[in-house]
Amino acid sequence: MALKKLCAKCGRIIDYGNRYCDRCQVIADKMKKDRSKNYNRNNRDKETQSFYNSSEWKAIVSVVKLRDQGLCLHCLSKNKLSYYNAIHHIEELKENKDKALDIDNLICLCRSCHAKIHSEYKTKNKSELQNKLRELVGGYNKVL
Repeated sequence: MALKKLCAKCGRIIDYGNRYCDRCQVIADKMKKDRSKNYNRNNRDKETQSFYNSSEWKAIVSVVKLRDQGLCLHCLSKNKLSYYNAIHHIEELKENKDKALDIDNLICLCRSCHAKIHSEYKTKNKSELQNKLRELVGGYNKVL
């Protein structure tokens, strides 16, 4: 028998790997799409938006997701298991466009780790944190 848990929105019983029941997932997906559309329209510059909509970016996202098995490598390094929510550029896109599609510069992260890392980029030693993230990617590749 598969593990079960409660839907994060309505409390229905669902499979453990899911966050929401089917009905709530449809609503969550629509809300996410609307937020993303609004963010892209109002906050993201056109060049960056064009990059994230490109077929090259979508292809590399698939490769990174497969490499990291859809898991947040930062959580995994702390013996926590959580699914990825974002593909993060270790060296940010605005800093080094040459590494925009470099698989070794990309890492799967969950929402909370992604926000935490961007916050730490501003307050801590950014290059030291980037090196740790590169080690996570390199170390995970060796395990596979």
